[in-house]
Amino acid sequence: MRVGEKTTHAALRALVLAYSRRLYVQYYPRFTRLEAKHFLLEAARFMEGTCPLCVIDNSSVIVAAAAGADALIARRWPRFARRQLAFALPAHRLMHPDRKGRIERLLPGRNQLPARPARSVTSRT
Repeated sequence: MRVGEKTTHAALRALVLAYSRRLYVQYYPRFTRLEAKHFLLEAARFMEGTCPLCVIDNSSVIVAAAAGADALIARRWPRFARRQLAFALPAHRLMHPDRKGRIERLLPGRNQLPARPARSVTSRT
């Protein structure tokens, strides 16, 4: 990722409401469980609520062990999700054909936002 004149590493995280295609995207210099909680809380605020089910990617820091339908969600996450966000946290089954499809259709390329030209600001007098 390029910020000004400097190239830096940033992890892109995205949440999409599947039926509306409303998208929330955030970059983090690192992505630990603390950042994951922050991301989910901010995404819920942005979306003005949550759905009863939030399906997570198996590579997420929320998964403690295994993968897919057998994934073991980290110890405190189910209660956090239920109490703070009012949803359940299952993981995608392995090799699910639409596992990341909703995000990748909205974000072309390899987890990169499309470049947007700078808009000129004009004052109205």
